Amino acid sequence: MQNFTEREHVTLIGVKNWLIAVLLFLLALPSVAYSQKLRVGTLYIGSTMLPLWIAREEGYFASSGFEVELIWLQSTLSTMALIAGEVDLIYGTPQETLLAMTAKSAPPLITVGSWETNSKYWLVVSPSIQSVKDLVGKTLAISRPKAADEGYARIILRRCRAARALV
Repeated sequence: MQNFTEREHVTLIGVKNWLIAVLLFLLALPSVAYSQKLRVGTLYIGSTMLPLWIAREEGYFASSGFEVELIWLQSTLSTMALIAGEVDLIYGTPQETLLAMTAKSAPPLITVGSWETNSKYWLVVSPSIQSVKDLVGKTLAISRPKAADEGYARIILRRCRAARALV
């Protein structure tokens, strides 16, 4: 028996859980006599994408009436492709899509699901800041414009009703 590191073990459990979830979803779908084509933008090639690749290769999508094309795109390109109608959905991290959804004239996008129940991003502040509203009039630093942390910072400010223009 092969010994795995804790990280490898957690990754294997996550892959197994996603594969089970995809299979249960597919088994719950009614069989249809036609095939519906779905173009899925995947944001990276990695272990969390395995359920999609396995389901396609093993024919689970096809047996449920779906012809699935998996298209690898970088995060920014995948969001642009979704808005332009070049892909039907995106499977992966939401940073660029969330940024697009916070724009002044946001495109009509929705988030259907997530494998995370909360954000892994934190606002790191001085001890004098006790709430997000205490940031009003202060400067909030991000790594770079349009990066994931900017998107999450915007969402945090909006959820806490702190006007972004005032921070």
